[in-house]
Amino acid sequence: MSSRHRKSKDKVEKDTGYGSFTGSEREPSPEPEEIRCAPCSRENRKVDATKFCEDCNEHLCEKCVHDHQKFIVTKIHKITGKRTTKQTAARPKLSDKCTHHEGKVLELFCTDHDELCCSVCVAVSHRSCADVVYIPQAAVGVESSLELLEVKQKLQKVKDEVDTLRSHREENQQIVQQQKEEIINAILDMRIRVTDILDNLERNARHDLQTRYEDVITKIDTDVKTCDDVSSTLREHTMKIETIVNNEPELFVTVKKAKKSMAEGETVIENITKNLGKERLMFMGDRTLENLLNGMTSLGEFGDDTHVYTAQFEGEYNMSLSTDHGSSEDNTGSVCLPDGKVILTNTHHKRLKMLSPAFKVIDHVDLPGKPYDVCLAGPNEVVVSLREEKCLQFVTTDKKLKTTRAIKIGVACYGVLCLNGEIFVACVGGQYENRPQLRVYNMSGRMVRVIEKGPDGNMIFSSPRNIALSPDGTMLHVTDREYGVVTVGLYGQILSVYKNPELDSPRGICVDPNGNILACGQNSHNVIQLNAAGEKVGVLMKDKDSLHRPQSLCYIHRGPRSFLLITFLKSKFVKVYALG
Repeated sequence: MSSRHRKSKDKVEKDTGYGSFTGSEREPSPEPEEIRCAPCSRENRKVDATKFCEDCNEHLCEKCVHDHQKFIVTKIHKITGKRTTKQTAARPKLSDKCTHHEGKVLELFCTDHDELCCSVCVAVSHRSCADVVYIPQAAVGVESSLELLEVKQKLQKVKDEVDTLRSHREENQQIVQQQKEEIINAILDMRIRVTDILDNLERNARHDLQTRYEDVITKIDTDVKTCDDVSSTLREHTMKIETIVNNEPELFVTVKKAKKSMAEGETVIENITKNLGKERLMFMGDRTLENLLNGMTSLGEFGDDTHVYTAQFEGEYNMSLSTDHGSSEDNTGSVCLPDGKVILTNTHHKRLKMLSPAFKVIDHVDLPGKPYDVCLAGPNEVVVSLREEKCLQFVTTDKKLKTTRAIKIGVACYGVLCLNGEIFVACVGGQYENRPQLRVYNMSGRMVRVIEKGPDGNMIFSSPRNIALSPDGTMLHVTDREYGVVTVGLYGQILSVYKNPELDSPRGICVDPNGNILACGQNSHNVIQLNAAGEKVGVLMKDKDSLHRPQSLCYIHRGPRSFLLITFLKSKFVKVYALG
């Protein structure tokens, strides 16, 4: 080889750092990787690792492997041979916190209970569970699992349902807010009505006082004038006696007149002295209203849930009077007055009867026709429907029952109810001449509207009988001989209909302060309870013998107790039940 070629070869060997080699020569092997125990390294100790924990995703020395087997939480971990750095997968980062143990991370999964756990959960609640695994291990394959697909679908479904429910609850919130405002208005209206009653009582008391005052003052003024007249006469006699001189005949006459005037004066003195100081104005206030108000804690009652009533028989009371002719009685209507008295309509004898709070007949008034129903028109006034006479009769109830004015309806009228200056009248259809409807009149007798057909053009009623008002004054509950209990708004919107064979030919109906409805079936001989929505709550009473053909119901609220008064067809007795 020439010297030039040798120099080139030497240069290549010098530049590359390698000498010439043959195909059989090998490149040097890399030195073994040093792998330390992770727990020991965290304590600044250099200890070679011998094993690898797949659950903890870190290398362990022999001592740490031994410690790993001592604890319940880590004894189930999978221990394998040590790995290179490339073989060691990055440990998934878990950050969800345990809701039961503060500061602890959810890193384990109990297959037995299908529950995520932290280390404390496993030690406390899952000690005896056979299959507790590390979450990354349990999560293998979850991305393609049927469970993930089902959860996604169910999540959307539940979310949609929750959103719908939230919308409903927002609607409920608005309804409750509206109900609150309506109740506030009802309370204010009640306050106004009570104030009106007190104002009326005050006016009556002032009028009575003025009348009494004028009578006393007139009598006193009369006595004062009499005294003035007598005093003037006596003064004239005295002056005349003093001025008569040398005229005995005139003096004689004057003396005799003076004596007569003195006698009259003495009589006046005697008469006036008898009444002197006796003309006193005295007032003894009636404490009934004051005591009643003092015994109350609120203007009404509030109820959240429907109360299912029970009935306890209190007594049976005879409504007949000695002046009643015949033994037949048809007490078809009843209403409770503000002072606790009850008014009954007696169809057979064409009478209105007043019952004391002890349910004894204390007054009555004869009517110009056969009454069917009665309702309050004011604190001291009721309205009676005269079915055959086709008119409404007004009757005052203060002190004594007394008929006053009447309103001609022109059609057969049954149930009647007054509200805010309007009179709702149930006019019967069937074989009678007019169509079944509710007519609405003002207090002067002018018909202002008719409730007859629904939005579909069909008749709302078939044969309406009695009417009851919801406590908030927005709903009319009407018993209908064919359709059961029909609830409508004040302008005829149909709100609910309860029709069931168990309530046969319903008649009487009443409502408690919470809106619960009680209705009686004349042919089914029972009383059922509905909630404010017109849904059946239960059968309060059913007995063909003791509840034979009930005709009307009257709800009576006295302090903490409530009662139900029931009248019956062709019976002179009423029955009273305590509601529990």
